[in-house]
Amino acid sequence: MSELESQIAKIQLGNLKRTNTYVFTMAEKATGSDAELYVVAELPMLSPAAYESCEKICLAVAGTLKRIYKRSLEETSFENAIAEINEELGKLASLGQTHWIDKLNGIVAVKNNNALTISTTGKVAAYLVRNGKFTGISCSLEKPHPLKTFENYATGRIRLSDVVILSTTQLFNFLSIDKLKSLLESVEFLTAVQSIIEILKQNAGPETAFGALLNLQVPLGQTSEERVDLQNFLVETEQKQPGFFDKAFNFVKAALALDGRKKTAAAPDIIKTNLKQRFKKFYFNLKNIFHKSTNAAKLVKQGFQSGKQRLDLQNFKNFSTQKKFFLFSVAILALALVVNLVISINLRNNKKTQAEFKEKLQVAENFISDAESAMLYKDADSAKNFLQEAASSLPEKNDKISDENIKMLAQTSAKLENIKQKLEKNITVEAEIISTLGDADKLIILPGQVAAQINGQILSYNLETKQITDGELKTTEEIKAQTLLNDGTAVIYNGLGLMIWDPDSGKTGTKFYQNVPGEEFFSGLGVYAPNNRVYAVDKEAGEVTSFLVTSNQLARPLVSASSQTQDLKTAVDIAVDGNIYILSESSGITKYYSGKLAEFKEPGLVTPLSGQGKLYTEDKFENLYVLDAGNNRIVILTPEGEVVKTITSPSFTDLRDFYVNEKTGEIYILNDSALLKINIP
Repeated sequence: MSELESQIAKIQLGNLKRTNTYVFTMAEKATGSDAELYVVAELPMLSPAAYESCEKICLAVAGTLKRIYKRSLEETSFENAIAEINEELGKLASLGQTHWIDKLNGIVAVKNNNALTISTTGKVAAYLVRNGKFTGISCSLEKPHPLKTFENYATGRIRLSDVVILSTTQLFNFLSIDKLKSLLESVEFLTAVQSIIEILKQNAGPETAFGALLNLQVPLGQTSEERVDLQNFLVETEQKQPGFFDKAFNFVKAALALDGRKKTAAAPDIIKTNLKQRFKKFYFNLKNIFHKSTNAAKLVKQGFQSGKQRLDLQNFKNFSTQKKFFLFSVAILALALVVNLVISINLRNNKKTQAEFKEKLQVAENFISDAESAMLYKDADSAKNFLQEAASSLPEKNDKISDENIKMLAQTSAKLENIKQKLEKNITVEAEIISTLGDADKLIILPGQVAAQINGQILSYNLETKQITDGELKTTEEIKAQTLLNDGTAVIYNGLGLMIWDPDSGKTGTKFYQNVPGEEFFSGLGVYAPNNRVYAVDKEAGEVTSFLVTSNQLARPLVSASSQTQDLKTAVDIAVDGNIYILSESSGITKYYSGKLAEFKEPGLVTPLSGQGKLYTEDKFENLYVLDAGNNRIVILTPEGEVVKTITSPSFTDLRDFYVNEKTGEIYILNDSALLKINIP
């Protein structure tokens, strides 16, 4: 069989500023051999901002194919190319580029002399035209494996005069197969391609994007010397009608002109006049317009008066039966016209409303699909971002939306919630109500007890006996904040200073005021047993101050952390396990180690932390616990910020404080006036 050469026509159509599809086409000779490389790819592009990411995906496919064929040609070259393309796409997905998964429609093909090898994915138009017959050569799977986008490939022999068509499916939306066949059979190849382009010009608008490669097999050395540029044909944007300001400008321009005639090539040069003459003519034009407008207003006024007289009730009574019937008919027709006009406008507006609703719903669905793909690749950050975008894209329900669209919204919302629950590792538990602690807003944690102070009295619940007692624990101080020490005593803050409190005797040690912030700027109290220090946030200074615990008082205040950011100035609570964790209104959770900001990953939560609630951890605790009061949930995090679990319960209605016993796997929660208990799932 003699050697063949390809005569190639490359067509790419669409105005990228208006299309919602990105199309890529490539037809090149390989660097390391005589092989010809072809790529056609199509990706959805929801906004112009997605152009770069779509281009990156397509260039990765084309670049990998070219890189493989830079080497010497081998029997397994195409198979190796497909494997590396899949690997490259997998790498991009792991870096967050996941919008292409299940949405890429693509063709990768290589022609080497008489052999054509092709691999496809998604919906494409790949045909071999031989003796006037079209044969499909696509080998796409219905549901490709996410890690094997191009999974199958096929190899076949091509003959003289064969035409290979590699295209996106849009080609046959505007050009029938019969018409294409007729063009290819009746005229020379490049002339046929020019005719195809003319048909596309007439039928496809600028919002339509597609690409196609047409490949005719001719004897080696007999390709046409004529070079026709068929690439990147763009449909021109339609001309806009002039707006009000354009018309006003044209009017002023005409008023200032010397005369109403336009200068043509055959016309003599315009005679120059001075500015005074121009303004005089402009004034004259305005005066004429004013007089004409006044006369028109008078005519309209006279018309209304005449009509009013004619429709006077007395005159109407004197009308003949025929005139009365005629007037009634006109009135009914006018009323019908108005009613039909109102109905038509309402229908048009309703149709527009339903279409916009569906469009927003589709955008949300696309983001949800991207989130699912990101979760498949264990990319929690990208999945979280996609779900947040989906949630913000969901249209709002109202009375004008059809039942069908409302049903679709419910299905999309349910899908979004389901993926959100998986991403946030949400577990719903039943909480046991074990006691009532009155109207308190904080818990007092003591050995074997949780308590609350109400109007100076301490109500305590014994975790072993499960009994509640009133007045067993005493102190004359108001407890604004408290943290438990290893010896069973506690450090308390009374709004002014810090002191050591012995719950058994009810006695307090010497009050310590040095560097202790006032109540307005005090936030949280934590202890780290190994260095025998307690920590408090001074919001005014933007610092964490630690105090040494001695036998009966506190001493030696030190600045343990400081920051110019807002996290310390808006702090809500503090927890210490060797690291210092700050829960703040402005930035969620920040972490400090050795006085400096340490890396703490933003939790992969679709619904961010509310900035309200409490933190809890201790020395040797495995996790950090967050009472997210604004979202009525408890979030368990690793010390690095990864989500371990999110716990919700129907009983979580007004979360105020909590205590975690990681050893027994129990959490005690102050919810409104009730003391709840849950087991860590």
